[in-house]
Amino acid sequence: MYRTLTGLLVLLSVSSWGITPEINSVTYKSGATFHHFELKLTKDILLLPKDFPGRKQLDETTENFKYGQFEVFVPAQSLKLPMGCKTNYIARMGQTIGKNKEGLIQEKQDLYRSLVDVYEGKRTSVKAIFEMSYKSGCNIFFRTSKGKYINYIGSAK
Repeated sequence: MYRTLTGLLVLLSVSSWGITPEINSVTYKSGATFHHFELKLTKDILLLPKDFPGRKQLDETTENFKYGQFEVFVPAQSLKLPMGCKTNYIARMGQTIGKNKEGLIQEKQDLYRSLVDVYEGKRTSVKAIFEMSYKSGCNIFFRTSKGKYINYIGSAK
């Protein structure tokens, strides 16, 4: 009994710390600085729009999904960022609009479907790259440039 209780206390302590990702900052010639981080999304730290029934949905059932736009959520206690979020981080993927962008849109939709697979236990994890500002709040964004999801850290190519 003591061993089980000790293990449970250790588990609760570790999970309450959350993940502190390494933040990588890139400053472009324009002077704009972007902050990126990699996060391995697992079932334990991933929520889908359907987990919030009273909220407007932004998932595969909405019109925006045909442009690659969606959102998922990460509980704030699972992810330690210097933004002061106390509830859930809203991780948004932006739309891709324009001619000949079908491949870029498909990549975003495939990423969302992979995240759903993680949520449903069909896959153990998905690595994703996010972008954030250091402003307070709960919004983080999947990293994109010119309508393309960027799945690496460093200057966009």
